[in-house]
Amino acid sequence: MSVGPRILALHGSRQTADIFRERLQRLEDELVAEGAVVVYINGPVELALEPGDSVALRSWFVDKRCGGCESGGGCSLNDDNDNDAGSVCVCAALQSLRDTWRRLGPFDGIIAFSAGAQAATLVAQSQSQSQSRLSSALLGLSWLLLCGAPPPPPLCRLETVNPLETQKSLSLLVSPHIRSLHVYGARDTLVTPSSSCAFANAVFHNSSHLLHDQAHSFPVRRHDIEQYLSFIHHACVPLPEFADLRVDEIASLEAIYPDELEIVSADSPYNGIQIITYSVESEHNNINIKLKLVFRLSSSYPATFPSISIVHEMGMLEFSCSTENALLNAIHSAIFPLLGSVMIFDAISAATQFLDYLNMGAITVPELEQISDTERDSAVNNFLEISPLPHSSSNSMSNFKSKNSRGKWKHTIGLVGKPSAGKSTFFNAATKSLQAKMASHPFTTIDPNVAQGDWTVPSSFVPKKWIAEGKEVTLPCVIKDVAGLVPGAWEGRGRGNKFLNDLCDADVLIHIVDASGLSDSDGNILPEDTPTPTDPLQDIKWVRNELFQWIYNNIHKKWDSILKRPERLPGMFSGYHAPQWLVAEVLESTGFNPAVQPQYARQFWSVKKLEDAVNQFLDARFPMLLAMNKAEMTPSAGNIERVRKVFGSDVGASNNSESVQIVVPVCAVAELWLQGQQAAGTVEYIASVFGSKTIVVQKAEFETDQDQEQWKQVEKLIDMFNGTGVNAALSAAVMMRPPVFCYPVQDLDSLKPIVHNGSNGSCLTMKPGSTVNDVFELLAHGSDATLAGQFVRAEAVAFDGLGKRPVRKDNEVDDNIAIIKFMSNRKSRWQSHANKG
Repeated sequence: MSVGPRILALHGSRQTADIFRERLQRLEDELVAEGAVVVYINGPVELALEPGDSVALRSWFVDKRCGGCESGGGCSLNDDNDNDAGSVCVCAALQSLRDTWRRLGPFDGIIAFSAGAQAATLVAQSQSQSQSRLSSALLGLSWLLLCGAPPPPPLCRLETVNPLETQKSLSLLVSPHIRSLHVYGARDTLVTPSSSCAFANAVFHNSSHLLHDQAHSFPVRRHDIEQYLSFIHHACVPLPEFADLRVDEIASLEAIYPDELEIVSADSPYNGIQIITYSVESEHNNINIKLKLVFRLSSSYPATFPSISIVHEMGMLEFSCSTENALLNAIHSAIFPLLGSVMIFDAISAATQFLDYLNMGAITVPELEQISDTERDSAVNNFLEISPLPHSSSNSMSNFKSKNSRGKWKHTIGLVGKPSAGKSTFFNAATKSLQAKMASHPFTTIDPNVAQGDWTVPSSFVPKKWIAEGKEVTLPCVIKDVAGLVPGAWEGRGRGNKFLNDLCDADVLIHIVDASGLSDSDGNILPEDTPTPTDPLQDIKWVRNELFQWIYNNIHKKWDSILKRPERLPGMFSGYHAPQWLVAEVLESTGFNPAVQPQYARQFWSVKKLEDAVNQFLDARFPMLLAMNKAEMTPSAGNIERVRKVFGSDVGASNNSESVQIVVPVCAVAELWLQGQQAAGTVEYIASVFGSKTIVVQKAEFETDQDQEQWKQVEKLIDMFNGTGVNAALSAAVMMRPPVFCYPVQDLDSLKPIVHNGSNGSCLTMKPGSTVNDVFELLAHGSDATLAGQFVRAEAVAFDGLGKRPVRKDNEVDDNIAIIKFMSNRKSRWQSHANKG
């Protein structure tokens, strides 16, 4: 993809691309010498040959009814509508421009004459509808150079259809970020200067004007070309209001992705154009996926979306077109709410999470020959529901409760720890899978393993009636095992920051600690009689230090420039999937005010304060549970007790009285063994969570003496810790950043859950601040759809079943509005299902 400006040239009516190119040849030569690419295309309407013509001339519009358009919405012109007299159809022009943008674009600017200027204006107007299918195909436009542009005639009311969006018409006004130069002739009688000027002022916010002394023509004298070039150079410089924001974003991206990212900027005077390439590696159906995400930033970014493309050398069987399209749709959906703010980190995160979920089977994409737009969008919607994407635009706590920060929340748990601490074993036990390799040597896990596990909701957040009936609520989470850390990873040792960057999408972390002390910091196994066992407290300390140094040094190496521009400090934190409200709270609590003057920052902003801020940020953004693995080994009991004394036994989870352990004894090997024996039918096993008693009963003879010996060790472990601790660790980790629990029911007396896809969808976990309406929308649309029609009213009770009352749509879901019955104005899907039964 070219780094220099890409320019589309549109001829006037009764011309061709070749005629227009001959006219602009001197201007094109100047532009090409500066690294630009100029593309000429013919208008879609071929005119009838007239006497003396050897080649059919072209135009952009027709003044007759077109009888329908490709977009699916249909052209509004029809033979029975007298109001359409004099209107022209733009369907063919828009389709031609969209196809050109897709095949030869994106384009930074358009140079156009007469009717071509009208077509160019349609492109600019389409960008005002930032979520339509059309505009997503015409991204990146920053400027227009329009010569002899007539006012647009009445147009057919074209509606573009996108299954993800409501139907929208083209906006009359052009977005303010698009700069324009309007050129018109003093002796032009076809398009008078007054009409061109009035048109420019009515449609464009950011317009310049140039009057020449000729008639209806495109002048290309030396002084004309110099003025054109001056305008284009100025239009390719970043918008002043976003220049610093772009610098900060690039600095953050380079710090977070030092190895995966390549950033190339165009040479001056076009340095507002940048290409960011991010290399991705993943695995799906045992196929290694290698691709590059290419983001092309125009000079108007982030006032306009980047153009995004996927580059790879895989075949259809490895990475189908439907999967590629679904990935692009997921990225676009993630960044649509972020117009006007940085969005590349969110785009990269959306892509990596999409591939992670694709790998673990959480989403599926139909094959190309079978896929429809609705099916592809359904796959994207399913991904967006299970993926907690960060969207933030305000430095206040209220942003936490903004629409983009509400909704369904499926936690992602990141596993960290040194090599051979037992992370892969824990991962397999937690996910009931054998994806991860297991061996007692370093770097067994090289790329992140991602799969689904289950965790149990604490009894305080389960309806009291269900507790009395002996019911437990188990919910899914995403578990991500990343290759083991070694001391100095933040400096590049081992596999360096790659380990740490893989954790950016985690909501909480579980540090898998070797409680026995029988492995060194590099992951090498020590003999049981070693005179120098490793202190687990030291392991906890250096793993925490790796995370601290990872963030601290990314910021500290920019510290001098931050002191000169204090407003850049929040951006250095927000790249770690941290909402801006969280960053603002951390900075405020540690005495940083980004609004201060540089002289104040140089005097009062100390490195010690920065260290405090990073520590608080770590606690808030990456709360960490300590899973003391290998708890069955002899040295472990004393080490676990010492760790508990240092870090405490538990923390409060929420306003509810339930508390959460932060130090959990774990024996992942025993959990795996029990799962295997249960599958073989030799053991009955019901795990303990939040105080319930673990049940293990031998039901048949073991096949080997080794299994019999393992059974004795498991019985001893159960007596000591009331379980293996694997599920307890997952559940406690989620509750370190607790969701809001909501139980949609058919009625508030029986608390019978709403039937969802033939099963009881008993509990929804929502982000704090989610409202009753957020729950209704989730149940009325998408993969959780169980309700139909419009919201009429809702009633709710607390977990104890008391306090029945009507609730408003804007009421926040909390402990007192936890069990909800919805009433809508059409029969619900679950009701239809019940009636059929």
